[in-house]
Amino acid sequence: MEDALYEQPIFRIAGDRGMLVEYGNAIDPAINRKVRAVVMAMTREMPAGVLELIPTYRSLIILYDPAVTAPPALKDAVLSLEERLSEIEIPQPDTVEIPVCYGGDFGPDVAYVAHIHDLTVEEVIRIHSEPLYPVYMIGFTPGFPYLGGLSERLRTPRLSTPRTSVPAGSVGIANAQTGIYSITSPGGWQLIGRTPSKLFDPERPDPFLLKAGDRLKFKPISADEYVRAGHPASPIQTKPGFSGFMDMFKVSEPGAYTTVQDRGRHGYQQFGVPPTGALDQSAFRVANMLVGNHEDAAVLEITFSGPSLEILTDADVAVTGAEMPVSLNDQLMGAWTSFRVSQGDRLSLGQTKGGCRAYLAVTGGIDVPMVMGSRSCYVGANMGGFHGRPLAKGDIIPRGEGIPDAAPRHLPEQLIPRCASEILLRAIPGPQEDFFDEGLETFFTSAFTVSANANRMGYRLQGPTIRHREGFPESIVSEPSLPGGVQVPADGQPIVLLVEQTVGGYAKIATVISADIPLVAQAMPGDKVRFEQVDIEAAHAAFREQETRIRRMKEEIRTGRRVHPEKGPAIGQSPEDWMQNPENFMEKIHQHLLQI
Repeated sequence: MEDALYEQPIFRIAGDRGMLVEYGNAIDPAINRKVRAVVMAMTREMPAGVLELIPTYRSLIILYDPAVTAPPALKDAVLSLEERLSEIEIPQPDTVEIPVCYGGDFGPDVAYVAHIHDLTVEEVIRIHSEPLYPVYMIGFTPGFPYLGGLSERLRTPRLSTPRTSVPAGSVGIANAQTGIYSITSPGGWQLIGRTPSKLFDPERPDPFLLKAGDRLKFKPISADEYVRAGHPASPIQTKPGFSGFMDMFKVSEPGAYTTVQDRGRHGYQQFGVPPTGALDQSAFRVANMLVGNHEDAAVLEITFSGPSLEILTDADVAVTGAEMPVSLNDQLMGAWTSFRVSQGDRLSLGQTKGGCRAYLAVTGGIDVPMVMGSRSCYVGANMGGFHGRPLAKGDIIPRGEGIPDAAPRHLPEQLIPRCASEILLRAIPGPQEDFFDEGLETFFTSAFTVSANANRMGYRLQGPTIRHREGFPESIVSEPSLPGGVQVPADGQPIVLLVEQTVGGYAKIATVISADIPLVAQAMPGDKVRFEQVDIEAAHAAFREQETRIRRMKEEIRTGRRVHPEKGPAIGQSPEDWMQNPENFMEKIHQHLLQI
């Protein structure tokens, strides 16, 4: 493939809610100016149905509502802007100096970079810190800058297998790119140093230290200077002692991994802030319907095994999603139905019998502060939710204002989705399907197993090696990632991306349709996954069918109330031991969840 500014943009399908528009295939100032000009022009005349514009080095992803628009209309809108781009004035850049301590524990890969380029470590530091780098885009994590201008002498491939945790402030190299990890997160770049500067802080009036179009200068500092300049990381945005409408739960036991989630945090992906939100949006929405909330109200997302909660005030609650036994004062209760809880009661959820994530809704919704338009917890940045973290023993969880229903609500048995251990996911090829030939056939004809490395950022699968087409690179110039995107690293094992990733540098062979993301959310390590190829029309039809089904659920819940005792029907016995060594398995899952 040849690096160039294309005469005409290339349009690629990125699932059923995104369209990728490429203006070139290189990290080049002219290409990036074109991208930024298009974004500014589209922002002034936003086409109907466009939800968000996410610019990168050389491309633009348009997020859209499939109920309003479709790729042909978006393509026409982009092409109609071409004649007016000369009228767009790009703002003058700011210059920001970033101190960096290179090498040692701060830059464990600097010696490797020096070795493969036949340089000394000192030469790597000098070459890396000399340029004035343009900030081409922000992404991957909140405030993470992708920089142009890296010397050819330092271009170094990504790691074949990404690290599970890279410290905040780490400065890395990936092929022709260099950048800074703004928060602690997984990553596959070669790490050469670290900065004490805080690139992202939602408590600041402007949460982001850098923006696209800025210029960045690295300043080498010593380890002693790093320590003197450093500021210890601390949870952000949510202050201790906040209170909602009224205290609802006291956490006796938090479960394996329980967080506050709502519909998601949208509009900030261009700054590296992921959408977050409930992974199984269908179960999340129905849980709120069952207790009479707005569908967007915050809930508890409960992973693998649930919490034990002391009830502090009267309310209705409902549990949907994974098949977790629910007990109130040691009496088993029904799922997918609301029931009354009273002050002094004890509500407990056990280990899943099927599926991975359950959703607990309460009258008025979980009431925690809004951060960037959402109550969703993003643990990777310690933001949103309850103090930016999973629930812990002793936490007091408030609920919002609302009046419990006069009678319980329930979802009819025939409408309740069931979790399976063998899952068929519909997927649209692309946006980089041309990077694969035989690999594409392998992907759509093989069975894969969900690995233990599965969390809200993505699910790593294990199975036959998916090989890249001969002559095509194993990675791409970094671009936005959407939930459902299936990236294939150099090791050939696919990763289904979810709601806590914004940018990636591996080719994406396909994108799981949005209607099937809940199936991914409920998959457990050891489950089998197959992919079925569909086109954009079929994906949009599935989206409409899903919305019709949810509307039917809402109507059935509204009209199908039944009167039954407050302490509800039993649903069976406690979960059986379905693994040979469940304690060891649970500990492994818990450790992986803590790495999110």
